[in-house]
Amino acid sequence: MNVWKQKDIKLFLIVIPVINLINYFITYNNVSFNFYFFITFLIDTAQGYFAWLIIRYIIIKMEMKSPLIHFSFERILKQLILTSVIGLAIIILLTEILNAAARDTPVPLSFYFLDIWIYFIWILVINGVYIGMYYFLIWRNSEQKLLGSQNLKAEGINVKIGNKNSKIALNSIAGFYVEDNVSFVIDKDSKSYIIESSLENLEYKLPPEIFFRINRKYILNRSSIVSFKRIENNKLLILTIDNNVIPAELTLSRLKSPAFKKWFEKDMLEL
Repeated sequence: MNVWKQKDIKLFLIVIPVINLINYFITYNNVSFNFYFFITFLIDTAQGYFAWLIIRYIIIKMEMKSPLIHFSFERILKQLILTSVIGLAIIILLTEILNAAARDTPVPLSFYFLDIWIYFIWILVINGVYIGMYYFLIWRNSEQKLLGSQNLKAEGINVKIGNKNSKIALNSIAGFYVEDNVSFVIDKDSKSYIIESSLENLEYKLPPEIFFRINRKYILNRSSIVSFKRIENNKLLILTIDNNVIPAELTLSRLKSPAFKKWFEKDMLEL
């Protein structure tokens, strides 16, 4: 899951040049704003963008494999080490290549004794920004989801029946599904009605203690699920109530299986 949803891109498009400019004033005593400065600045900024994109890719891949929501110092330490090592390796490689193309002399030793540590600190800062953004967005999304859930509990789902607009209470809903890019709500009498909201928006707003996103096509009410059993590759086979719309069996992916079991078993304990 990419919780940042490209919000980080707008931020770092501005932050990278700012970081680069700060580096110039940290590294050099006298900065002259001449043609050479602007060419060097553009090259270093492009290099910074490339290194940041690689770091961003690593962070997103690690988030998909081991979400930060399950906080652990080991997980954060792995991210810091991996992004630092790969980020610095990219910066060193690009610096050596550009220097070999533009000059006959080797890269100054000051780059390895001073500049590289400054880059290391900035990589740690970038990681801090991502981690901070992550938990802020998780908190904000949780607050918005709670508000949306409260509104849905109070108001229900809007549907159009003939020429009339009506509402279906949440406790009367068996589930939701999508077909040919059209979303439907299923009531407990096995009747389907078209709704304007996508399953993605519904998943975001529906009370998580009542509804679960089974797959891309279905969101089901807990009351619509009879039981489940494990099948091949650690997937789950979900057995549902006898309904003319909802299939009697649905397959749940291996990645979503632990969350489903926790959700289902918690509900059983409460019952």
